[in-house]
Amino acid sequence: NDTAGGQALRPYEFKMEELDGFRYRAKDAWHAVTRVAVREARLKEIKQELLNSKKLKSYFEDNPKDRQILRHDKSLHTVKHQEHLKNVPEYIIPQTLKNVAGISSKKKKRNFRPQNTQTQKKYNKRKADPLDFGISTK
Repeated sequence: NDTAGGQALRPYEFKMEELDGFRYRAKDAWHAVTRVAVREARLKEIKQELLNSKKLKSYFEDNPKDRQILRHDKSLHTVKHQEHLKNVPEYIIPQTLKNVAGISSKKKKRNFRPQNTQTQKKYNKRKADPLDFGISTK
């Protein structure tokens, strides 16, 4: 089949061993999502829908205490955000996928040259002078 860009879709061939790093990260995320966490996340969504409902707006105007109770209900124990799962480090990405995605594995060279201060310039000038014997003239 041709896509809109005119290129045909090809199957992506890879070795399952290359995905071990992803498997461990997926297991970490999977263990964080429990039945209780899913139930509490859904309860939070339903409460937000109730508070934002246009049909219940008049009810909450007549019963502000119900709205306040719903808004200030106990906090739920939702799933902790695991910051280490947010970004995929380069060493986990398989080499074949790096080639497809255009990710280079070489580290970028930095063009960093420290600037010479006035004192360093004076020192270098004196050091280069063959007639300077290191005696201060002050």
